[in-house]
Formats: sequence, structure tokens, C-alpha cells
Amino acid sequence: MDRGSGMIFGRHINFLIICLVASIPVFSFQNCQQMNFVGIGSIESLGSSAIPVTKNGEPYGGMTPGLYYHFIPNFACEGNSAPVSSLSIVGNQVTLTENKALKCGSSVTPLNSNLIDWSIYQNEIVGYREGIYQGLSSAPAAIPANLVEVWCRDANTTSGIETIMHFNNQTKAAVNRIYYGDSFLPDFSVTRTLTRSEIVVSSPGLLSLHIHRNQPAPQLGLFMADIRVKINGANFDRITYCRLGGSLDPSVWPVKKITDLNSASDFKVSPDFNRLAYATTEIEASFILENIEGDQSKRLGGPMNSLLSARTAGFQFSPDGNSLLFTSDFQSANYLGLFSQGIGD
Repeated sequence: MDRGSGMIFGRHINFLIICLVASIPVFSFQNCQQMNFVGIGSIESLGSSAIPVTKNGEPYGGMTPGLYYHFIPNFACEGNSAPVSSLSIVGNQVTLTENKALKCGSSVTPLNSNLIDWSIYQNEIVGYREGIYQGLSSAPAAIPANLVEVWCRDANTTSGIETIMHFNNQTKAAVNRIYYGDSFLPDFSVTRTLTRSEIVVSSPGLLSLHIHRNQPAPQLGLFMADIRVKINGANFDRITYCRLGGSLDPSVWPVKKITDLNSASDFKVSPDFNRLAYATTEIEASFILENIEGDQSKRLGGPMNSLLSARTAGFQFSPDGNSLLFTSDFQSANYLGLFSQGIGD
């Protein structure tokens, strides 16, 4: 093949890759709106006298001043275990402090208190955007093993059902509590099941909570969910909104094993959402294949690694998700090469 025909063939290959990219559906975890839970009013309009302040498990009068922290397992700033960010609440004044991997407290921002989601039932946690913030009396020296992973509410009124699920990363035990009106079901054991499209929290005969991580709720950072629960002998079946925290946080799950995206590039998800792949220079130039649940990792060898140094133009999953297709300006008979590597090779 002469050089001219090789260039034409190369353009055809580029067109093929572009078509493959365009054919894969966009998978989005979040939308871009900011709004409140159904029925929630501003902190100022509700006021501390609207609902009597008592204790957790009964309605109280609003967001409690204090320090709240957004935790992700294994996150570190300046080499030390730390929360991703924190909220300082003093009256109606809210300050957000964000940590980055290389610098703690790298961003300090005053926030409008109306942007904070809070509960009429408890003061353990509040929410901001996609984050679940846990209240602590002082700055933590390390990330707690026991974190809130799921927080759901269908309304911020006494007719709303609120659930909070904790998961302990050391004991691997999950517990859930439920608030409804003046009813409070303290922590009870639940099973926690993860799939690529759903999180299920359940206890036979008491609770069945299905969170659809592929269905963003109208509020930024929340997901649609279905809850079936038995409270004081009455059965409830409702649609609810849920935040995800801990290792289920939208920013780290399902890609839980990838901690340094600064060294990753060309991040791709397979059409069936079973696998993801990316190029990395973290240790040595290589391609990494991950199970979508984040519990399996494979370093791909062969031509993909050798061609990284040859300025790989890009790669994509095949339509069946079983191969990776990529082009490279590696010269073979003076034309652009199209390569395929099987997932099992």
C-alpha cells in the first residue's frame, strides 16, 4: 500500500473510532440543579420555635451549630488521613473548607445557609451538594471506620420517612435507623448489596431500600430510590431521595480502587457498564482494566503497553465490551495502525 492510500486508510480508521465513541451511551451520575428536599423551608423561615427542640428521634428545631465533616475512606491531604471537606456552622453562618491531596484547607468559602440540607429529626448529619457531613465535637485525627453511607428522606416534615445507614469498613457490618413523625427505630442490622446500577439496604420483614445510582434525583447529588418499610405495624411504600457517603460516595464509587486520577487518562466505561479502563503513568506506562465494582484490577500487557510510548491516539471498548480497540501512529508500512486487544489476552 502506498503512502497516499495509507493516509486515506488512516482517516477511515479515525472515522471508525469516532463512530464507536459516539455509539456508547453517556453515563452521568449527577445533574446540575441545586434545590431542597420536598417540603423543606429556609432555616430562617422555620426558626427554632416552629418545632420544639427535644432529642434525636423526635422533631427538633433545625440545624445545630457545630462542625461537620465529609469523609471518604483512605482520603489524605498532605500525606495524612483527613476529611475531604468540612462545614463550620455558627448560627446561620456556614463556612466550607475543602482539602486537596497536596494541601489541607486549600479552599475556604462562605456559604448561604439555605444551601445546607438538614433534618427535623436528627442533628447527626447534614448535607451539601453530593456530600454527607457527619457532626463531630472536634477535628478528627483519622477517618472513622464507621461512616454514614446512605441518607434518605422523602420530605423534611413529620410525614416524611428518614433513614440513615452506617457501614463499618473494619467489621463490614451495616446498621440502619429510621425516623417517622414521633417514631424512632434505633440501629438494626441490615444487609448491604452493591451492583453496577443499584444499592440495596434490607432487613427481612422490616426494610427494603433500593437506590438507583443511574437515576439522579431532581436535587444535585441525590439519587432516586424506592423504600418499603414497616413502622409500628403499618407498611409504607414510597419513592424517596438518597445521598451516598463513605465508600459509596458518587465521587469514588464504583471506581473505589482508583485513588490518583492525576496519573490516569483516557478513562472509558464499557457499553455494558461491566468494566472500565484507563491509561496510567503512576508506576510505569500501562493500561489498567477494572471491574466496575472496583474489586478487581488487571494491568494489560502486550502491544498496548509497548505502544504507549508511540503516542497512542486513543482507545475504546468494542461494542460487546470484550476487547479494546485503539489506534497509534506506530508506523507499520507507513500507515496508521488499528489494534485490538482482547480483555482475556
